[in-house]
Amino acid sequence: MDIGVLKERVGARLGRELPSAFTYHDWRHTLEVHAAAVEFGRAEGVAGRELAWLEAAALLHDTGYTAGSVAGHEDNSIRIAGVELARIGWSRSDIDATAGLIRATSFEVRPAGLLEGILRDADVEYAGRPGQRERSLDFRRELANIGHGFNELEWIVFELEFFTRLEFFTRSCREARQAGLAAAAAGLREEYRRSTGKEFGL
Repeated sequence: MDIGVLKERVGARLGRELPSAFTYHDWRHTLEVHAAAVEFGRAEGVAGRELAWLEAAALLHDTGYTAGSVAGHEDNSIRIAGVELARIGWSRSDIDATAGLIRATSFEVRPAGLLEGILRDADVEYAGRPGQRERSLDFRRELANIGHGFNELEWIVFELEFFTRLEFFTRSCREARQAGLAAAAAGLREEYRRSTGKEFGL
């Protein structure tokens, strides 16, 4: 189950096909999610074939953005995963297991089981680590590029609503990122207070 070959193929595909509008859901994000999935997976005792599924899903989970649309990108990613994994000789059962993990990155799906929880956490752990502000601004630029611009206060509210409802599903992610998430949310609350003279949510 050669993850190195898959990594090269996904990087080449994104470099070739990903529209420039996607300044957050790009190869850098893919590498960040992959690194976090390996970090949390190993911390949770995942190894062997299951770790390979997790790594593959992390690498492939946002390839669907190459179609140029946010809507349905998980389904597009699953389709691309089927093609890419078959090309490197993965079995149907391994492809299906990877597809199930990719599907769990949708916020319309609640992760079921350890592997799905790890991948969901890996996809959003940026919110609780150093460099969060920079990546958030990359996401803001991406949203503006696809027609969803925000003024400063709107962006503070958008981030606060996301950060305050964000849930980490694994012990390893909570231990590594929960304090950072709380600090980021506290900073946003202070920005909101300075901008409006009110407490957020009141």
